[in-house]
Amino acid sequence: MVFFILLNLFGWLPLSYPTQVLICLILFVSSYYSILFFVNDVFWPLDKIYSYVHHCTEVILKKLRNNWYVGKLSSLWWSQQNFGINWYVKWAKIYWCVNSFDDYLRMYKDIKCIEGWLSAWQLRINLSKCEVLHVGWNNLGFSYRIHNDLVSEPGYCKDLGVYISENLSTTKHCSLISRRAYYRMRQFFRTFTLRDRDFCIFLYCTYIRPLVESNTTIFYPSLIQDIDCVERVQRRFTKRLPGVSHLGYLERLRILGLDSLEVRRIHHDLILLFKIINNLIDIPFSCMFSYNLNPTRGHCLKLNTPSFRLNCRKNFFSVRICKLWNNLPERIVIINSLKVFKQEIIKVDFTSYCKGRAYTA
Repeated sequence: MVFFILLNLFGWLPLSYPTQVLICLILFVSSYYSILFFVNDVFWPLDKIYSYVHHCTEVILKKLRNNWYVGKLSSLWWSQQNFGINWYVKWAKIYWCVNSFDDYLRMYKDIKCIEGWLSAWQLRINLSKCEVLHVGWNNLGFSYRIHNDLVSEPGYCKDLGVYISENLSTTKHCSLISRRAYYRMRQFFRTFTLRDRDFCIFLYCTYIRPLVESNTTIFYPSLIQDIDCVERVQRRFTKRLPGVSHLGYLERLRILGLDSLEVRRIHHDLILLFKIINNLIDIPFSCMFSYNLNPTRGHCLKLNTPSFRLNCRKNFFSVRICKLWNNLPERIVIINSLKVFKQEIIKVDFTSYCKGRAYTA
């Protein structure tokens, strides 16, 4: 059972320009000695500097206040030691295995403890953004209340930009991102009358394709209907380009110099694995993968494929990527440069791993 609480409480603003804040603090100190300041060839009046410094100070104070609340809440929750919690800026994700009524009571007691602490500090949980997600075939499906109001159970939740259902299916997410991409595509063709092929491809790769490629490592569609639902976005866009509308989808991609979205998802998975192996990102290799110490064939960096029983586990990143990585040539896996690795995997043919109707029909 996974329980989501979104703490929309603090009104925290991200500090995007620390260098500007430092400059403003220097100007604030220097304001005792002059009335006007010459920065970037522009004279800044004293009142504007004070206004900007005051704004930056408010941002810093809000961030410090937010961190103080988070620290206090974390110390309260970890003292209970009954469930897990993950922090993401202004909201928290609480999860725990509820296999019996006693587990439910323990979880409910902790939630009430949190609610009491927030009430003592005159803070209130935004109930409209709280959701309960029951995961597991034999889940008992208990209901929970906050402020004596029942927390909604929509059957799916948005977690870090990805919609996840109770059976860990990505059908809902694929449908939503495809609809969003269609809307932006319609805006594009209504706004621009120019149908130059290079211009259209540039805008498509910049504004439309990122909508269906964001977080692909997480929601990775595995069902054929989901694969085709996402692929249909690029299929429809290329169909409206002049000079290639009468050709098949794969032939259009070859002429336009594009890869299918399914192949691009494979590239993204391999790039992420390359970063993990070479310690280019803060994800420990040992927590997800292990090397095959007795390889009889293949390259020297082969990975052990974890065992699985369910199909949803088979489609996890740590499982599905092992076969692709193990079948790469050794000259590619031993590369140390990320830029060179990206250039080399583009030359590899991954169509045999694709399951969409674009390759099987």
